[in-house]
Amino acid sequence: MTFKKIELFEKKEKGFDKSKKYCNVIPDKLFGVSYKYACYLHDRQYRNERKKRLSREETDLLLFKGIRYYFHKSHKLIIGSIWGFLVYSGVRIFSKIYWVKGGVK
Repeated sequence: MTFKKIELFEKKEKGFDKSKKYCNVIPDKLFGVSYKYACYLHDRQYRNERKKRLSREETDLLLFKGIRYYFHKSHKLIIGSIWGFLVYSGVRIFSKIYWVKGGVK
């Protein structure tokens, strides 16, 4: 699948405007990890996963599992689970609200 087709998929997604900076909605630092960077990685991963025809929910779940795995390797599984859930809910819920409202001003 080409990037042009990916962009067409994104245009069909309700309220999605890639010129908006959805990653700036939430405070940046939690547990010493940059939320904006995690959000950026999620957005990039989402675009890449579109080539495999995965839905946004499936991509979000992959990100959540990836964050938990990373913290599990660092022997901080509880913090990883909390952080993974915060990133997942932040991207999944808060960004969706802003998409429907028309984005961040």
